[in-house]
Amino acid sequence: MNKSQSAPIHVPLKTKKMAYDNKYKIDFPVPRVDKR
Repeated sequence: MNKSQSAPIHVPLKTKKMAYDNKYKIDFPVPRVDKR
């Protein structure tokens, strides 16, 4: 469908999630299955 619209949303979302994880990693030291 609209690949152009999906791509720009995925990148900032992932970056936001990584920033969130890094910020709260100490509060939530849980084993992540999200590892790459």
